[in-house]
Amino acid sequence: KTKPHNIERHHIPANSVTDVSKKKGMSIQMDKEDHRNTSSCGSSKEAKEYREKLRLMISEGRIRDAVATEIWDVKRLTGSKYNKALQEMLGYGKNEGIIPMKNKQ
Repeated sequence: KTKPHNIERHHIPANSVTDVSKKKGMSIQMDKEDHRNTSSCGSSKEAKEYREKLRLMISEGRIRDAVATEIWDVKRLTGSKYNKALQEMLGYGKNEGIIPMKNKQ
């Protein structure tokens, strides 16, 4: 099964900052242009700093904060365009135990 060339998978949080496997990790499908404009995408200094901020949150047990940061980034760029996909992703993350009920303290 092939996907259209204008659709990309946006992992939340970014693959490089979590130990959840790429296959099991949470993601949504986004238009390529929208995905490329997210703060975590790419190799720019800003993208690397953004991913490091997410990695730090996760290392402190704040996965919920990292996920919320990523969701707000998507919504900042695209408004409500991906609301349904984000809701489905959150349901998956909670069911799989990726998103805990509370941040670790």
